[in-house]
Amino acid sequence: MKRYQVYKNLHKNCWSIRDAKTKHVVGHADTVQLFQVKYKVSKAGRERVLRDQRKSVHAVVEGEIVSVSGFTSFKGRSFQSHGVYPNLYSDRVYLEELTYNPYRFTHFVKKMSENLVLNSRMATLDRHGKLTGGFQSI
Repeated sequence: MKRYQVYKNLHKNCWSIRDAKTKHVVGHADTVQLFQVKYKVSKAGRERVLRDQRKSVHAVVEGEIVSVSGFTSFKGRSFQSHGVYPNLYSDRVYLEELTYNPYRFTHFVKKMSENLVLNSRMATLDRHGKLTGGFQSI
């Protein structure tokens, strides 16, 4: 299934969605829910932010789109959605808020423990700018 990268758009105060393969922005949304998620930070991009003290897109949440709300297309582009996944919030999945700050961390981390996060079963990026990951419990 097609994968997308989502990042916080600070100018529009929303989430930007871009095709993971072409890197073309397909649109903007208030809330995005992803499945089979990877959290990616460009080392060179982070180093540029630290050097220049200027924000730039270098960290993304990548996955298959499950749902989107408040979507606005960019240049008439659209996205493919997987729709609803069964057992996305099963009793074997626990939710935890995640964060990324290039001045403090090299990667995305769990907000409470500051433990490194590279992937999760699902993620929700909400209209308040909050990122929540769903992790498989053992």
